[in-house]
Amino acid sequence: MQNVDKLLEEYEKFKSKVIFSAEEFCWPQPSLQSLYPEVNSGEKRYLNSGGFIGPAVNLIKIINHASIKDDDDDQLYYTNIFLDSTLRVSLMP
Repeated sequence: MQNVDKLLEEYEKFKSKVIFSAEEFCWPQPSLQSLYPEVNSGEKRYLNSGGFIGPAVNLIKIINHASIKDDDDDQLYYTNIFLDSTLRVSLMP
């Protein structure tokens, strides 16, 4: 239970309700690199869809925002939402 408490404690430090993990490489479309916000030295800049956390109501809105086929790239799906400031504000408050 201590790990769950620690996770929630760290989550609550963020100013957003929905938090995605991040990585050092812009994948699957490196051409989107310049669209990402700058980060502090030593921080990872690019969204990684392998891990995310947030209230179910917000995650459902993100997941149901648009259709995604089984062979589509989920990371690109979430990246496109994140990089669109209007969608990011409405779906990832």
